[in-house]
Amino acid sequence: MTQTDQHDLGPERSGEKWISTAVTAILFAVLIGLCVILVIRAIQPPARQSHPWVGQKLANVDLAPLLNVEQPITTASLQDKVTLINYWGPWCPPCLMELPGLVRLSRDLKEETDFQFVAVSCSRDAKQGIENQQQLAGDSADILEKINIIGLPVYCDARGVSRTELNSISQFGNYPTTLLLDRSGTVQRVWIGAFDMDVFRDAVEYELGKG
Repeated sequence: MTQTDQHDLGPERSGEKWISTAVTAILFAVLIGLCVILVIRAIQPPARQSHPWVGQKLANVDLAPLLNVEQPITTASLQDKVTLINYWGPWCPPCLMELPGLVRLSRDLKEETDFQFVAVSCSRDAKQGIENQQQLAGDSADILEKINIIGLPVYCDARGVSRTELNSISQFGNYPTTLLLDRSGTVQRVWIGAFDMDVFRDAVEYELGKG
């Protein structure tokens, strides 16, 4: 190879080095950008919803013990605790898809003494909101065993009190319906339909972080 040929390769090598440096810089910038996005997502609150229930304080809560629990949940039970209430039905396929994730979340957060998960079983055909508790307890126990959920405390809205209150603000009728309440018992988030556990986790952890 002549001296002239060696000189001719110089710019090519320089160009290759420049491209390699540029690619590295771009990848580094992308990595930094992803880190910034993750940090922002971690500290920013979940987007506030426009559902009519959001911002409403539940004043009439009387959830009777149904399975694996002895004490009821009342309005007083909501004070000073972040509460995730899930209205579900043993007859409702989307409910049964979602419930195992909610149970895992509640068990992951069992060390959080100011958090409580309240599973409220509802029948499909409760007349005027009045539940047949014996029938509902049997149906709920059977389906929970089938989907391998053992020992979950389950409540029922025996007289339809909480659902009637919510219905007076905006129609209640779809299952599953899940509410996140802050430490004052005020609704902060509403989910109608089945959602992934991480959606609930993000919202609950944000609310817990508010102290």
